[in-house]
Amino acid sequence: MSREEWTLAKERNKALSEQIACLIHGGRENVTRKREIVSVLEKEPLLSKTDKSFLPRPELYKRGLQIVARLIELKELHRWSEGDMVIVNEMVDMVRCTGVLLH
Repeated sequence: MSREEWTLAKERNKALSEQIACLIHGGRENVTRKREIVSVLEKEPLLSKTDKSFLPRPELYKRGLQIVARLIELKELHRWSEGDMVIVNEMVDMVRCTGVLLH
């Protein structure tokens, strides 16, 4: 495969991936919004995906409270809607971060 063919294939694949994301998430606006929210969440050290499963249960609960408090701060700071918070809840794995499933 030549360099030009490779570049063209990558561009087609990228466009197809974007179309699939729009289909799955209900449109380009939803995909864009989700990416904006994810970019904020990725910068939060408290939401790090590093393995915390070996923390004692009381520490996991404290961590859970800290995470919930920070998410409330972020909601107010970024003026997230209830729909945005649904996205946040999908992105933050509360069970893995805290050992607790919030319903």
